[in-house]
Amino acid sequence: MARKKKTKDIDEQVQDYIASIVVDSEYKTAQADQQDENVEFDALIDMLECKRNEKDYDWMSDTFIPEMPSILLTDASAWANQYFQSRDFVEVKLDGDRPEDMQKANAAKVCINKTLNDRDLYYYPKYIRMRTINSLKGTCYALCWWEREEKTIKQPFEKHNPVIDSATGQATDKITIEERDVVKPVVDRFNFDVIHPRNVFTDNKYCYTIQQKDWVTIRSELSYDELKSKEKINQYFNLDKVQEAIKNRNAEQTDTARETYQQDNQNNADKTPVQYLDVLDRYGKFWAIVEEKDRFGNATKAKPGHNSDGSILDGAELIETIITYVVIGNHKIMIRFVPTPFLDAEDKPYKPIIRGWCYIHPTKDEGLSDGKNMKELQIAINDDFNMGHDRVKLATLPVFKGKKYSLEDNSSVYIEPEHVIELENVEDLQELMIRDNIPGMLTTISMLTGKMQQATSTYPTTMGALPDKASTTATAVAGAEQRTNARQNYKALTFEYTFLTELYWMIMQMTYRFSHDETILKMLGDAAKDFDAYADYTYTPVTSNIESEFNKYKKIQLYDQTIGRISGLAKGVPEVMPIIAHMVRRQLELQGDEFNVIAGMIKKLEKAKWNEDEGQGNEIKNMKNTPASNQMGLPMNFQEMGAREGAMAAGGGIK
Repeated sequence: MARKKKTKDIDEQVQDYIASIVVDSEYKTAQADQQDENVEFDALIDMLECKRNEKDYDWMSDTFIPEMPSILLTDASAWANQYFQSRDFVEVKLDGDRPEDMQKANAAKVCINKTLNDRDLYYYPKYIRMRTINSLKGTCYALCWWEREEKTIKQPFEKHNPVIDSATGQATDKITIEERDVVKPVVDRFNFDVIHPRNVFTDNKYCYTIQQKDWVTIRSELSYDELKSKEKINQYFNLDKVQEAIKNRNAEQTDTARETYQQDNQNNADKTPVQYLDVLDRYGKFWAIVEEKDRFGNATKAKPGHNSDGSILDGAELIETIITYVVIGNHKIMIRFVPTPFLDAEDKPYKPIIRGWCYIHPTKDEGLSDGKNMKELQIAINDDFNMGHDRVKLATLPVFKGKKYSLEDNSSVYIEPEHVIELENVEDLQELMIRDNIPGMLTTISMLTGKMQQATSTYPTTMGALPDKASTTATAVAGAEQRTNARQNYKALTFEYTFLTELYWMIMQMTYRFSHDETILKMLGDAAKDFDAYADYTYTPVTSNIESEFNKYKKIQLYDQTIGRISGLAKGVPEVMPIIAHMVRRQLELQGDEFNVIAGMIKKLEKAKWNEDEGQGNEIKNMKNTPASNQMGLPMNFQEMGAREGAMAAGGGIK
């Protein structure tokens, strides 16, 4: 019996066997398991766009009351204000008291902040998109990679050739200018993108990070030309089979398009000559025979570690791999089987995928979300309003009941100002009285709206409205806002610990593994010598961006008081000056200044010496205490202080 032809040293029967695992088993099973979640996500997206497709009541009126979009957009404005008021996105800390520890942490911070500030990264819209998906679905995913484009240029250099003078026997240095080829990076940067939830496939096992998953498959849409352009860098093969399969099929939409960006436009499906293909990239462990390793012992080339019958070959290792299939109709064509190039600084493999949660679910890997909490309440608000609106219409427009045949051939039966309807018997025509119930409808909607605000902890004052009750005191409003801040901070912390910390870590690891030395020098400058991806950093968002205004104001006061107490020690204990400089730096950051603006001044302040001519100096006076809001001694918030100051200015002062 003739043996099956091999492609890239991988038997076709082995490729078919792996396809039965990667495509038929894992991908299609996950696709089926996610159907209910996808349907619910689509319904939530419709609600965000004010489409009333989820209806328990459907008759004449069809109005959407945008309570859920209002809450989500208010949340989005809070995310933007919390995270993007400053260009410093993260604080990096490294445990240790050595000077180099602080320098390493600073280099890591510069690396991460400069990466996120890269204009081509589009971090702001990606971040808001991630958080919106997260708030609706409970989970969001991002795929990370390293972008690289290089060009070869001619670079002049001096060539030194020793020349010996025959007369004197002395050697002289003859310099000639020659050219050599130098490879320079044109594009050399970290990048990531948000993945549509319908394009991520994995199992339902509860994991605290996506790195704990056995496998994750990402579906994308690429043309043959795009695959061909990446053939070398991604080590693709079998592209001739892909081209042949394309020729034997009619142009049609991919599953990727049909289920994502073309989902609402099926009547105007893309009919361009370019044929796009469904490409499945599977990240995870798989049995493989390692064929080549780099000088550090990391696998760089491998082939499947299975026989065609599925048995594991002798010498096979379970390693992190990237396996890629192109799906064209019934054709499943393997185009990549490689060890993962994504290794951290300690040569440990990782998946270049990040997952974030909105709220932590006790049993389900999908997490909890505000969208799911609001969905049924939004449906009820829409249904109750439209039901009540229809009832008001019926009660407003006159409807009559009349005696059969008594109104025939009577052209006077119509309604018009000062018009008289002529009847033989006035009882033959009577108005049908329909009572509406506007107060009941409004009460029900108010109750449902309140429950939605309670579920999300987003109340009218948070959205810029006044409290429902006019008698609500400023103290009560301030307390409610404080509780709202607690929920917002909880969501921010959950996203930080499940998504942002992994993003920061991945930026560090990919920069270390893939960037050119020239890129590091350009990005970090003098701090490049302190760049260390091995260190166990702690990443947190900049504190001044996630604190309430009152907390910032109170911290500034406390720092000011502490500086006033210890400044007198500066003459005898010069080591106090760095402490004072640190507190001044924190004050300026809390007031909104960016660290890169004040860094030079703070360094000078740290090295400043006591001026003997000034004597002991005057202690800095404490800031004026925040006035009390009421008899309980609770501090005023900024709204109360502003209101009272305005009243004093208008009335010439209040005694």
